Amino acid sequence: WLLITVLLAIKAFAFAPVPDELAVRSLLWPLVMAALLVPYFKRSKRVKGTFTEK
Repeated sequence: WLLITVLLAIKAFAFAPVPDELAVRSLLWPLVMAALLVPYFKRSKRVKGTFTEK
């Protein structure tokens, strides 16, 4: 969902006259969340235990 949000924000910024601060704000939240969640999902033992078959 983060990737889709970023792609939609880029599309809106590229093809519509959107103010710069609105474009940055719509891109900032998904990028910050991706920067926090991706490393957590990759390193967390709890995530590995939840999403793997034993």
